[in-house]
Amino acid sequence: MDSEDAVFLTDALATGYFGAQLGGIVEGDTVVVFGAGPVGLYAAKSAWLMGAGRGLVIDHLECRLEKARIFAHAETYNGTTTSSSR
Repeated sequence: MDSEDAVFLTDALATGYFGAQLGGIVEGDTVVVFGAGPVGLYAAKSAWLMGAGRGLVIDHLECRLEKARIFAHAETYNGTTTSSSR
């Protein structure tokens, strides 16, 4: 990875982690993240690492929701429909 590309990673990761930290997540909590972009994915993953028992990610793009299921171990919901995926 180029160092120029890595710079963008530091901002998204830190912002997502800080968002999860501000939530005061304790083990077993249910966490909902709106948006499965880079910051949202890191927030959902951070919540999972902090012990959230259930993570839900909401977005309107199926490719992002697929990434959330794999990367963040989250249930996903398409905000333009009423269906969910696990």
